Amino acid sequence: MILVSESARLYRQEVRGNPDEPQAYERDGSGGAGDGAFAVNYAPTCYYPGGIFEELPAIASKFLRSPDVSGQAWENVTKTQSTPNSVKKLLRERHGLGVTFLIPSENQRPWSPPVGYQCVYESYFRDDTKLWFPIPRLITSYARPRDAAISQFLNGSWRIAVALMVMAAEIDVSLSVRVFEELTSVSSLDDGLLLIKMRPSYSVIGRHPNKTPDWQRSYFFVKCDDSAFEDPPDDDYCVLWNTLLGRTSSLTPDHPTSRDYPEDFLTSARAVARLAQEHWGNISWERVHRSIDRISRSNYPLSANKTKRRISLFTKEEQKKINEERKMRGLPDLSAMMMVKINLPSVELPAPSNEMAVADTTDASPRPQDSSAGTTTLAPKKKKGGEETP
Repeated sequence: MILVSESARLYRQEVRGNPDEPQAYERDGSGGAGDGAFAVNYAPTCYYPGGIFEELPAIASKFLRSPDVSGQAWENVTKTQSTPNSVKKLLRERHGLGVTFLIPSENQRPWSPPVGYQCVYESYFRDDTKLWFPIPRLITSYARPRDAAISQFLNGSWRIAVALMVMAAEIDVSLSVRVFEELTSVSSLDDGLLLIKMRPSYSVIGRHPNKTPDWQRSYFFVKCDDSAFEDPPDDDYCVLWNTLLGRTSSLTPDHPTSRDYPEDFLTSARAVARLAQEHWGNISWERVHRSIDRISRSNYPLSANKTKRRISLFTKEEQKKINEERKMRGLPDLSAMMMVKINLPSVELPAPSNEMAVADTTDASPRPQDSSAGTTTLAPKKKKGGEETP
């Protein structure tokens, strides 16, 4: 029998209500909940103040999803290597108070969490990615309109998100979903995974790890509540992997133009895009922790625009000068020089560190375990009519 302190009991009652009653989720159509549900003693565990972990009542079988879903099978995805001890250690290190988790059974896979849960990888919260709890709103807001599961993204994808959120917060800029979309592109890999990369013209992050060994081997399920997510996924949030995203243009989310979107979008996007390039190795946990409060105050409006054409954040001449400046090394204040040369509105930017340098990575054919999000520093190719090719 697990002994729980009175403070933990009060915390549970205040934040979660009565845990003895299973939450009444409706069938969301995203998995096999209730269809041939299998019997398993599936008890979640919650992390309470004081370093206390309590095992909660088992989830009813009707809320479980079967991993056997048509189109949801990849050889590179095997049973999880996460254990109760490994997840408890992670939650202690990341101060995940209030997070409720489940260890998948031997047959469950990332696309089969119980109703009301999402799958995440331990590597998302380790040094190679540096996500935190509660998971920032940008992550859920980016995946939702793409009808993609959070677990479908390579850890290098969320590494890009973390770095951009931190860099934007340090210059007091809100990195909205719209800004993030304009600075990045997403592609689908043959193993069902999705890869987010910086667009070549806006490559402000360099020297990513080329590979995180076994990054997707350890995964677990987290309850969709305020302790685990800033913006908890609802019942309609996707858990199945989207096999068409990045392959079918009709499933690519709309990209608003400046005429259809608030002016502060362009201001924010330009402020981030003209930052001097930062090395991933310089995005420390200390910088992340200092930025979390600013990031959590950001707003992420969704767009109702119907065009898919991207916006050019800079004119052709401005972009040419920015690219030329990024090729130069050892400048004492590269950001200031860039702003003066292209005559952009002044934005108070942090002085670049000694580690900042030009991008030295190039795109390579992604492999199943490759978490690289490297980009080239070449200007984007042009189609007829002047449209950029990401």
